[in-house]
Amino acid sequence: MTISNMGINDIYEEISTYAVTLDLKTFVGARVSEGSAILFRWDERSDDWKAFIDVAREAGAPCLVISTAWGSGSHSQDLGFIELSWAKDGAVYSYVKTADWWSRKESKGAWITKSDEEVAEDILKFAANTYGRDKTPPLDEVAYEFWKSLGVAGTFSENPELKMRMMRIYKIVEEKMLRKDEELVPKLVDDVIGWCRLKQLRRVTQVSLDSYLTGKGLNLSKAAKDDLRNQVNFRLSA
Repeated sequence: MTISNMGINDIYEEISTYAVTLDLKTFVGARVSEGSAILFRWDERSDDWKAFIDVAREAGAPCLVISTAWGSGSHSQDLGFIELSWAKDGAVYSYVKTADWWSRKESKGAWITKSDEEVAEDILKFAANTYGRDKTPPLDEVAYEFWKSLGVAGTFSENPELKMRMMRIYKIVEEKMLRKDEELVPKLVDDVIGWCRLKQLRRVTQVSLDSYLTGKGLNLSKAAKDDLRNQVNFRLSA
């Protein structure tokens, strides 16, 4: 939900006060990855943060997590967004409110309001759009270019909390890419065999497989390359 510049700062104070009146404990910090939990977002068209807090209290939420982010430049003293979240029974419930200037001028910071899983998906989409869906560039390169596009690269070392979150997201992307590699291997076997026969190779070595993958613009994990090489050599020896 985007609001006019009436001030997220003021709303933050109202939220904190209201939580106290309900005797609901608050935790001011950042919501980390949900992991296997299900994430539910409050209707973005609704501006009723009181109703969201009421639901948290009635559901027996142990506490309300309040996450905020400050703007920059002329808005360095203003909160750009506020997120309320609470967890119960394996599910996370989230409400986000942003200032209109944040949406216009700070759109690159919108990733902060997303879950780690959502940002990981954004990185994979960025890789597909930047390098092509049939290419698998090195993850380090993809991650660097993605963060650079958001103006984040180079700042993580100055912010330990941001660095930890970027590392968590990196791990999620890495796991997703490994699963993608595993799914890709069976589709490559016949093509690699044809390539070996064209090159008159009786077996594929690590060096020759790397040559094939480089030519295709692919960058598989070591485990995926070992699996592919073993399957190809088994078929070539048959």
